[in-house]
Amino acid sequence: MGEDQPTGPRRVVAALDDGRELELRAPRVDDAGEIAAAVRESLDDLRPFLPWATAENATTEWQFQRLIKTFANHLRGEVYAFHVFESDSLVGAIYLARLHSNTFETGYWVRSSRVGQGLCTAMARAVVAFGFDYLDAERVEALHAENNEASGRVLEKAGFIREGVRRGLLATCPPALREAGCTPDAVAYSLTRADRWPQVALTVEHYEGAMLPRQSRKEHEE
Repeated sequence: MGEDQPTGPRRVVAALDDGRELELRAPRVDDAGEIAAAVRESLDDLRPFLPWATAENATTEWQFQRLIKTFANHLRGEVYAFHVFESDSLVGAIYLARLHSNTFETGYWVRSSRVGQGLCTAMARAVVAFGFDYLDAERVEALHAENNEASGRVLEKAGFIREGVRRGLLATCPPALREAGCTPDAVAYSLTRADRWPQVALTVEHYEGAMLPRQSRKEHEE
């Protein structure tokens, strides 16, 4: 990892236009129980699209072990993983995975009891702003199964541009996922720095203190 490569932050707080705040929190093992409960609640909605969404994985112990690995990747800046809270209540999760030096992929889920409240779009906007403002991202990509139209609507509301269908991309997905209704084709979206990407007021806290936007850090170092 390069000297100027930022490690994963402790948390990102996004101020929403309606006055609410979302806390994008780095992986913490003491959140394992709440995450497991949210997954159990949401299995019917998540199972068709996410291979890990099974009853076996919706336990505190499984989530505890996952969080240990996820935290290591988060700190290394390989996958910036966040669990999203509103008023200290878990609403879902989102990530930015580094594909290349300045290209990332995002994915997300919201617990069933909080669907339809605009949270998924707000999460996507916040993580995109974090990528462009703090990580020097040039491009953020996203994919969803062709029959997951709700995810497509979220991406479009967040400013992503539909690129087209990638045929057969999910053809090798686990049999359980296919049985649950996942289609083999995926729809590709992207957002680049040249696009009109969402402006979101963020407060980013690094483990060693406040994390400045890339431009601000350059000015501060000068």
